[in-house]
Amino acid sequence: MMKILSSIGVCLLALTFIIIPVEAYTADVLTLRLETGGGSMVEVEDNATEDDSGEIGVVTFSGSLGNFSTIVATVISKPIVGALDQAELGLSVVSTTSDAGDTLYVSASDLNYLVYPDSGTGSFISAVGGTTGGSTIFQTFLDADNVLFAVAGLSICPSGIQGPFSGAFDDTITNDCYINGEFSITATAEATLGPRSVQSFGATYQFTAPEETEGIGCRFTGGGVDTDLNWDHTLEDGETIRNGAGNIPEGIDRYQFGGQVGARTAQDPDESGEWQHHQQEGPSGSFSFHGGSSSAAEGTRIVDIRCSDPGYCFPARPAPAKQLDFDGIGTFSNLGKGKNAPIFEIPGPNVIPEPNKNKDNPFSFHWFEVNIDDLGEPGRLNSGQPNSEICPGRGFGEKSAGPYDPTPLDPGDDDLLLDYTELANCDCPDFYRITIYRGVLSTEVTFLEDGKVDPASLNKSDVIYEAFGYIDGGNLQIHPPTGYDLQ
Repeated sequence: MMKILSSIGVCLLALTFIIIPVEAYTADVLTLRLETGGGSMVEVEDNATEDDSGEIGVVTFSGSLGNFSTIVATVISKPIVGALDQAELGLSVVSTTSDAGDTLYVSASDLNYLVYPDSGTGSFISAVGGTTGGSTIFQTFLDADNVLFAVAGLSICPSGIQGPFSGAFDDTITNDCYINGEFSITATAEATLGPRSVQSFGATYQFTAPEETEGIGCRFTGGGVDTDLNWDHTLEDGETIRNGAGNIPEGIDRYQFGGQVGARTAQDPDESGEWQHHQQEGPSGSFSFHGGSSSAAEGTRIVDIRCSDPGYCFPARPAPAKQLDFDGIGTFSNLGKGKNAPIFEIPGPNVIPEPNKNKDNPFSFHWFEVNIDDLGEPGRLNSGQPNSEICPGRGFGEKSAGPYDPTPLDPGDDDLLLDYTELANCDCPDFYRITIYRGVLSTEVTFLEDGKVDPASLNKSDVIYEAFGYIDGGNLQIHPPTGYDLQ
């Protein structure tokens, strides 16, 4: 343990400028705290009134704070994720500033983690990925004394500083930490953004006990911002413009997304993870959609995860696969109004958002599917369409076959009918696609004996929203499996 403690002082001194000011914390449960540079603050405890998630082990805040017009932040912990030899804390944040810039301090903490063996030196892994329009810094702390929001002292083992990052980023670091019984994990992030800027990231923090078992699988962290249909930023008059909010031509959707998913858990066939998709503007209007175990409504979850296309693209870090597909159950919130009201692909989409106050009011559950193609670093398209000869418009693997419009600003053109392309091409940017299906009322779905929504009771045939493209900003990173993935 002396080797670990000798580095703690240096790390903590270097981090003093990003640690969130900690007041007198009285909570003894999973807690999320958000604070802006101007002093606006909200602190949400698991299952408290302010918690938009109804699930134990998940805390979600969705709203505005300070100069941040949109914040959707979720922290996920036990008993949703983790295993006998693996402690885990997941964190995802999607945020947008208004006409003024600001700094967002994020802090999440949980205690009473216990792994087996419960004494000795294990591996503390911090994996972050996403995109930021400003600068973002991360730091995580394991406290062997099991104190909530503990970030200093001889019992602290830090992950190390990650960042500052700008633009698309992906980073994983590992530190050896000593435990002797129960411990706590605290994650912090600081994002400084200019006016009308966006950031989105997913992060996974894991402590793996000694004698980790071997296995296969993959996991994912990441986020980004994109415009639908691989629009190349060129207007009809030939002018090239930036892909920015309020700067999108008619007929093009702009959206941001982020989250994290894990592979098979010790509770197989259960899966873990969460996903957030924010449709910002365009012909589809505006809305927020979230799915997985950290979604706001009880019953949402990740149902199935599939890793495929073995190998990885350089210069990305070694990973077991280039493609990740996952299915889940999600819900809508924050539907736009007036000219921003959502317009879906079919009549009668049966979209009823989660109730803001009376949680007993009915709402709609939706089956959704996500495809991730991790094709190298930094993962961004920037401008100009990729070579369609090697980068098919609908990406690779599942759902790569189908209609595609290569000229999205001219809807009168006929769509192409693309063939199925099984294996990804490393000369293409990262690719993201989400497909959402017609809703089923919460009063009409079937619940399983464990309280989860039965996927068989959901609509999986009528698509109401689909968005896809080689991403304009962000990074999508598939990682090797660790901990509970290896069960």
